[in-house]
Parts: sequence; C-alpha cells; structure tokens
Amino acid sequence: MCIYEWSGSRKQVEAAGPDHPIAKRLAGENEVSGVFYSALKRPNNTLTVIAEIKRKSPSKGHIAYIKDPALLSRTYWEAGASCISVLTDYEGFGGTLDDLREVVSEQNSYKGRKSPRTHLEPD
Repeated sequence: MCIYEWSGSRKQVEAAGPDHPIAKRLAGENEVSGVFYSALKRPNNTLTVIAEIKRKSPSKGHIAYIKDPALLSRTYWEAGASCISVLTDYEGFGGTLDDLREVVSEQNSYKGRKSPRTHLEPD
C-alpha cells in the first residue's frame, strides 16, 4: 500500500519552511522511490485502485463527512486499494496534515501484510 503524500496547500508548505518534507521533495531532495508506481503495476486482469480521502471539492462542494480518516483508510486497505490519496488542503478539500499523519500511522501498522482482497480476479 502506498500513500500519496501531496499536501495541497502550498501556503502550509511555504510557511513550514525548507525542512518540510514536501518542500524537500519539490526541491528535488528526499526523492520518492518507485513505491507509488509499484503499487499500481499489477499483473494483467488485476484491478488497481487509488482511493481518496476527501471531504469536499472546489467544484462539487461537500462530498462526505469523514470523522476518522485512519478508519476510512483501513476500510480502503481491507477492500484492496493499491494506494490512498489524502487531500490535505483545508480550503479546497476539507483535509488537514493531521489527516495525513493519522492515515500514515494506520497504514504503517499493515506493513508486510497483504490486504484480504489484494488480488481481485475477473469472473
């Protein structure tokens, strides 16, 4: 499982300074390994899904009330999602960096374990 770690608010990243993990990534430091790509590259006839944790959308408004993003990420993992996108821009998507921290913590507890539905086969 990979977690897409883009924090949508450039203001938050800029305010945190050059030591913020995303600022480092944008500067070319702290490069991401092929985890994201590897999570999506599955054998033929295998479904790969990027699940999102997003409360609202700039174009659609309110989408969902998400009280516990970590619990939602567990549900996604159990359903076999390949990656999880956590939108952390509060103004645009209703998310926070705390959402990301909670999801990362939850997903780290599954390291080395396969989802019960990792390999979905077509009928």
